[in-house]
This record gives sequence, structure tokens and C-alpha cells, in this order.
Amino acid sequence: MSETLVHYICRLPKEDECIILGTQSVIAKEAFKNSTVENILLSKARVIEQSAFENCKEIKFVAWGEDNALKKESQVIFGMNESFISGFAAITVESWEEIKKEKNLEKSSDRTPVLIQNSAFKGCDKLETVIFPKNKCIIEKDAFANCKALRTVVLPGGTTEIYDDPFIGCKDLTIVCKKGDNKLCAFARAHNFRIIEID
Repeated sequence: MSETLVHYICRLPKEDECIILGTQSVIAKEAFKNSTVENILLSKARVIEQSAFENCKEIKFVAWGEDNALKKESQVIFGMNESFISGFAAITVESWEEIKKEKNLEKSSDRTPVLIQNSAFKGCDKLETVIFPKNKCIIEKDAFANCKALRTVVLPGGTTEIYDDPFIGCKDLTIVCKKGDNKLCAFARAHNFRIIEID
């Protein structure tokens, strides 16, 4: 029996607690800078431009996913099961395959890379969790700089490009990534971040 890896990720907020950006492919430069938005759910967004969410002091959760998964109140996505512990959900390697099938996360045909530009989420003091789609991800310098509460970044695509140090100032980060994403694993190890590898 393989060892179970457990980490805690916040649950998907209720729909009325979120800004749902379902059709926008680009979030423009400084679009939400200094706003009080708390939770962002994205579907089609492929470019988050420079400083788009910079200094959003209340933002806690950012996720990409299929529209039908995002619209279900109080549901969880991307590897989070439904056994809540103090408002958080446990992620295990064993539950990953079941959740992917249940939430139809592999059915998206859109594999356009996701680009997070410089300082896109810089200074989001309360940001805890970011869940990317299975697309290739490109994360530029200072994209998540000084996000001091950032604990979990899920990058399931298997191909991630990191420029400079997008997570500077993040002290207690766990990166969940696909097995074989060697560059991302090397980056995480070099910066003393924890890694959970998934199939």
C-alpha cells in the first residue's frame, strides 16, 4: 500500500461569495488592482496581465475549472475530497483520480497555455490557494510576490515555465504538480517548498 500524502486546501467558496469570470480570456493590466474581491473563479482566462490583482488585500482563493464544476455551490475541485476539516479539505493521492472523473476535469479541449504576468497577484496578503488548469502554465517574475499566506499552488498540467522567482516572500508553500514536471520540482526544491506529485 502506497503512502498517503495529505495537505490542506480551502474548499470552493459559494457562488455568491465569488467573482466568476467565465468567458473572459484576458484579465487586463491592473483590472482589479487594490480591489476588495475575495474569491476568483476562472474558466476561459488564459492571460492574467501585469498587476491585474495586485494588492487585493482580501483575496483568498483563485481557481480555474469547467463551468459546471464552478457553479455547484459548496463543491470542491481539483483533488479536494468532501471530508471537511475546519473549513478545509484533505487532498490525497488516492482521491485524485476519483475527483478528476467526478468533476470532468479532463474533458476540456482548450490547451492554450496560461500566462501569469509580472506582479499579477503581488501583495495579496490573504491569498491561500491557487488552482491552475491542466494547461501549460507560464509564471513570470514576482507574479505571487509577498503573498505571505499562500500555502498551496496546484499545477496539474505537467509543463510549467517559471521565470526568476514568482513566489518571493512566500514562506510556507506546497506545490502540487504532475509527476515528471522536473523543472518545477527542481525549482521547488531549490526554494525549500514542499512538493506533492500526482499522476
